[in-house]
Amino acid sequence: LDTPGHPALAGEAMAAARLSDAAIIVVDATQGVSRHTEALIQQVLRERAKPALFITGLDTCLIDHRMSAGELEDAIRSVVGAVNAAIEACPDEL
Repeated sequence: LDTPGHPALAGEAMAAARLSDAAIIVVDATQGVSRHTEALIQQVLRERAKPALFITGLDTCLIDHRMSAGELEDAIRSVVGAVNAAIEACPDEL
């Protein structure tokens, strides 16, 4: 299921999580993890769906922001770290 990423449409994303067995969490490397994404991760886990992370915007990092390979690696590590922190912040009963 593809759900809107805008926070104003959070209800649709939450409803989709209830209907899914798995969820691909898409995070833009240039923007990082938002509070909306953190809430969606919690909902996905609450509904016992299996999350997978997809990081987009890597081309933008290289072309538009002219990041070096090391800076790109840091951006990826930052996104992965933020997603892991959001997962770890979920209550244990999930």
